[in-house]
Amino acid sequence: MAIPPFTNAPGVRKVGDFGVLPAGGGLRPLSDATGANFRITDAAGNNIFHIDTTNRRVSIEPATSGQSFTIKGSTSTRFMQFVASTSTLELRVDDNSALVNPTIMNAGMTGTNHGCVLRFRLGRANTPNSNTAEIRVLSENTWTSTASTQNAFMAFYTSAAGAASTEKLRITSAGVLVHTSHGGLRWNGYKTNTADPTTTDLPTSLDVAIFKNTTSGSVFLAYNDGGVIKKVALT
Repeated sequence: MAIPPFTNAPGVRKVGDFGVLPAGGGLRPLSDATGANFRITDAAGNNIFHIDTTNRRVSIEPATSGQSFTIKGSTSTRFMQFVASTSTLELRVDDNSALVNPTIMNAGMTGTNHGCVLRFRLGRANTPNSNTAEIRVLSENTWTSTASTQNAFMAFYTSAAGAASTEKLRITSAGVLVHTSHGGLRWNGYKTNTADPTTTDLPTSLDVAIFKNTTSGSVFLAYNDGGVIKKVALT
């Protein structure tokens, strides 16, 4: 069944007719002499909204570079917009009642080192370089339905001399800061116990911390050197 074509009028441009597909189908354009399948234009015929079913693309093509593409929900002060004039993608919450909450999600976790990656790429002469930097949030072990297995770490990747980015720094699920590119030193921050530090307090080789013996009051810079605790008193 064909739907009557649009009537030509100022600011309206007819580029094709629509038809209804049978057997549970949808609405689709039947023809378009300009080669595009469906478009909304301004009075000058410039594309504003364009659906290209041949290449399966949807594009917003503002008439001037300063226009924005905006998506708003039911609350007008919470929205996402792209401002072409400043090349800015904004996620905005302007009502002082919520956090701006962009989310990258992977809800199919099972194995180790699976998760989400935020990737940055730089380049020159309109040619992007290899992965310049990354922030990865990955599983620390195999995940199951048991909460105690659901541990994740955050790793920071950077690149040098045009090479692909590699991990330089990691924050473990326990909050230990690991300098993965500088010998693997593991900064444990400040720790306390009722005795001097042992491998129970710093169990992994390269663990280092400021450690206080709460019984004696002594404070140490303590380090696990291949299973042997070495320490220096701080005075």
